[in-house]
Amino acid sequence: MRRAFSGLRVKLWSGRGGSHLVGPFQCPAFVDADRALAHHAVFSCMSLVAGDIGKLRIKKVAKAGRIWVEGPADAVLRKPNLYQNRIQFVESWILSKLQSGNAYILKEYGAGGGVVGLHVLDAARVIPKVSTDGEVFYHVKSDALAGVGADVTIPAADVIHDRYNCLFHPLVGLSRLYAAALGATQGMEMQKSSADLFANAAMPAGVLATPGDLDAEDAGLIRDQWQAAYGGSNRGKVAVLGNDLKFQSIAVTATDAQLVEQMKWSAEVVCGVFHVPAYKIGVGVMPNVANSAALNADYFSRVLQRLIEAVELCLDDPRHSQPFDAGRLCWGIGVVAR
Repeated sequence: MRRAFSGLRVKLWSGRGGSHLVGPFQCPAFVDADRALAHHAVFSCMSLVAGDIGKLRIKKVAKAGRIWVEGPADAVLRKPNLYQNRIQFVESWILSKLQSGNAYILKEYGAGGGVVGLHVLDAARVIPKVSTDGEVFYHVKSDALAGVGADVTIPAADVIHDRYNCLFHPLVGLSRLYAAALGATQGMEMQKSSADLFANAAMPAGVLATPGDLDAEDAGLIRDQWQAAYGGSNRGKVAVLGNDLKFQSIAVTATDAQLVEQMKWSAEVVCGVFHVPAYKIGVGVMPNVANSAALNADYFSRVLQRLIEAVELCLDDPRHSQPFDAGRLCWGIGVVAR
């Protein structure tokens, strides 16, 4: 019978006072974080980083003398849960951290008390708590996929919490979208404006002017007739104007607005926030370097290394790891370098 948390420990929490640590710092109020995720630079940066880390194999090693020797990996490392393989699991972990600043991994225990499953929770459905005596707990809303049937408060020992950019509280991570969302939203608005412009055959909006006076009813009628006759699928048709009507364009063209340069700038802002070289997502020009290994080393040190080592430290935490060599446990993702 599966259980996703220790019922005894949760019972001990009952009746204690505590404070909720809700993180309302995910994104500035004037931008839509979900919409920012649709920006091509945000999507590319997140998927690139998560995919590159997901390709690396999780290894379980122990120190034999002065060298690290790989031992048999636990089944939970090869197959973290019933619905994800190891690559999908690691990608979910990293994507959650990049998107929300927090990755919550719920441990599933088997009948013998060992960890038999790991589940990446929806960060928006987890609230860190601190009891009056300083103990950390996590309030998790119901999640059928992770085996949580009802809202429950879980002790920190049963949840792996990987977080970064804790600008407001040590238990509340901050998403990089906090800084990148405005640039992404600006880029999305420019793309939408460009799409609308070219959907109208690159004919900008304008004004129908007449030297005489028009009441509101006549002005509305002329506007609707013009839109019906020359808008949408009728764009590009020849207009015949009478009664001294004149069409005056008032919107600037894509060239005048330097739309391409501005869209490129917004993508570069996103790359800067994620520390991803712009050429990696097809925005910038690839540096003219003869040795590509130098570029890969720079990408690893600037982008991947911190995220990889954070996962290693979380898994190597004595509360979460399962020793297999007299306490000399070490977890490694990819190549072990100690």
